[in-house]
Amino acid sequence: MSNVGEIERVTQNRIVKLFKNHLKYDYLGDLKDKENKNINPKLLKTFLQKQEYSEKIITRALRELDQAAAMGDGRSLYDANKTFIVSVDMVSKLRKELVNKIRLFGLLTGLSQKRIITRLLKKLL
Repeated sequence: MSNVGEIERVTQNRIVKLFKNHLKYDYLGDLKDKENKNINPKLLKTFLQKQEYSEKIITRALRELDQAAAMGDGRSLYDANKTFIVSVDMVSKLRKELVNKIRLFGLLTGLSQKRIITRLLKKLL
């Protein structure tokens, strides 16, 4: 391994340690010799199922994230990563906004958050 590669590996090991020990992320191991994409559909699907999302929403989310991360048609890795990150960031912001609106609606109507979400999902799906 070159001197630069050794220094990079040391830095990567420090970052892995930070994510594992301080941020409590699961470490999937060194994926350099495996199929390594922005999205691991199996892990993401399992996570979304644990969050009790419907199969329809999970399938749509996986398809849209895969499209956002796809390279082709002259798209560079930078462009694909940027589109993917912007998509994830936008979903996160929308989720926070929706949660706040549901809480406010619940306070105004006296309905539980679960009941409000159930009614919304029935209308959306």
